[in-house]
Amino acid sequence: MKVELDKVIEAMVFCDYEFEYFYDCSKEETVLYADYMLTGVDNSELEEALDNNPDNFIALPTKFEIHEYKMMKDFVATLNSELSRVKLYHSLRGKGAFRRFKNTLYTLKLEQAWYSYKDNRYEQMAKEWCQENNIIWY
Repeated sequence: MKVELDKVIEAMVFCDYEFEYFYDCSKEETVLYADYMLTGVDNSELEEALDNNPDNFIALPTKFEIHEYKMMKDFVATLNSELSRVKLYHSLRGKGAFRRFKNTLYTLKLEQAWYSYKDNRYEQMAKEWCQENNIIWY
């Protein structure tokens, strides 16, 4: 089995509460499953395939497994500047942490460093997922 690594990364980045991604072993591609009750998207063909051949599909990591909040905390720990670490750690407290974090990144001019770090982490997770499932990426 093989897959485009970028497709796995894309599925991991865009998964949400309304969307799940699977790897279809027979087609060697990622497929999107959207919750009909939340999105109105008809997935009857995919639902039937999942019901009839569940072993033919491998679930990709979900938001619950990715933990982007932990990823943000890990990024902050890599920073050399104590002032930047303190400000970013403070931004991660309480409701609205994701927005405050992004605003603080912008103020500190660290957004490119964050996006590079985040991209690398998603790539690493995608490769690990492929290895765990014996899928060759390209």
